[in-house]
Amino acid sequence: MLQTPPFPHSLFRLQFIHHSAQSLGGGDHVHLYMPEDRVREGVSHVLNHFDHLSGRKDFKDTDDLEKDLGLDSLDRMEFYKALEDEFFIDLSEEMVLDLQGRPLGDTVSYLRTVNVQV
Repeated sequence: MLQTPPFPHSLFRLQFIHHSAQSLGGGDHVHLYMPEDRVREGVSHVLNHFDHLSGRKDFKDTDDLEKDLGLDSLDRMEFYKALEDEFFIDLSEEMVLDLQGRPLGDTVSYLRTVNVQV
């Protein structure tokens, strides 16, 4: 169970790159790229709000959310909802279900690049 909702501190660290419609052959897109260390910081920030993970800093890419981090199914759903709040993104249900079965490093990799159509 989360202690408190994470604070969305990562928004100000995004690097924006805008591509015009001509360069993409369609509607404008904004590509949001976040440096890996900042993504890891945000993921760690979210994980630290779980009582049993509070203060932990040694999260590994190979960590399994259930086996290694002790997050049950409800905790995992809260984790992904908190990531949405932390990074100002929307994760589809399919993506959440896919990421839940993967190691933590896959979530970090996915979060590094988010494409938003404007």
